[in-house]
Amino acid sequence: TQNELTVDTSGPAAPTPFAAAATYKVSQSVTLTPASDAATTYYTLDGSAPSNQSTAYSTAITVDAADGVTVTLKAVSYDAVGNLGTLLSAAYVFDKVGPVAPTANPAAGTYNAAQSVTLTAADDADTTYYTLDGSAPDNSKTAYAGAIAIDAADGVTVTLKAVSYDTLGNLGTVLSAAYGFDKVAPVAPGIAPATGTYNAAQTVTVTPAGDAATTYYTIDGSAPDNTKTLYAGSFAVDGDDAAEVIVKAVSFDAAGNASTVASVTYTFDKAGPAAPTAAPVAGTYNASQSVTLTVAGDAATTYYTTNGDAPDNTKTVYTGAIAIDAGDGVTVTLQAVS
Repeated sequence: TQNELTVDTSGPAAPTPFAAAATYKVSQSVTLTPASDAATTYYTLDGSAPSNQSTAYSTAITVDAADGVTVTLKAVSYDAVGNLGTLLSAAYVFDKVGPVAPTANPAAGTYNAAQSVTLTAADDADTTYYTLDGSAPDNSKTAYAGAIAIDAADGVTVTLKAVSYDTLGNLGTVLSAAYGFDKVAPVAPGIAPATGTYNAAQTVTVTPAGDAATTYYTIDGSAPDNTKTLYAGSFAVDGDDAAEVIVKAVSFDAAGNASTVASVTYTFDKAGPAAPTAAPVAGTYNASQSVTLTVAGDAATTYYTTNGDAPDNTKTVYTGAIAIDAGDGVTVTLQAVS
């Protein structure tokens, strides 16, 4: 009789997992396919080394974890004679949260012209989609591929919404950015006092339109813009006799629209007219005299007295020849001012 003895000292190859080790966004049901010579297979999910004291594999293993967590499945098979096989180690990473919302440049705001808006997606974003009609963006909408032209009529708001997906298809948070368009400038500011001739310094007040955000002015006749003096309250304007001071002002609204320019001219007349002349001239007369006054060309009104009082604008207004008479030896003094 011949006896044959077979010696088996090699364990089975490592079992094969399906689904394979990878990054997932949902729970996975993992099946193990042991080698053909495997008798029993054991596994762990806590990263510890499996042995025949661990959980015996009998059906699909549910592998799941919170976002950002890695679950390491380890499995090993034994053959019929108890040889320990090669170890399987498979890491399952879970990514369950989509990317943060993309950022827009320029940001939401009010503008006076069309804007070219660029989106910057999060580092983990794979694709980004957007809408301009206020609807919710998803992967059925327009894919972002470059700067977005946004424009509308005056008073209209365009709402840009954008969202990113990562490589696993997780939907991120939504960006919502409202672009309002203000394309109409404020009306010109009012300036008081009005254009005119003045004999003293003037306190000038500028009254902007209700939609004006800032107002700038000049007092040298140059064109005002937002590099000139910012109007913050009334200011004094003065000049020498015969000087002209031109005040100009412009307003800007919050969107940067510039109004038309308001302009006023202040002429300063600080020297009074020359004294009027009398005809006949002062002298000694033997009869009543009819005296006419000739006033300077820039005189507006002339006042006079014949009683020795100083003339001013409370005295008699000169309107025509003045009759001057008195008793013998009496002097009448005519005084006049314009």
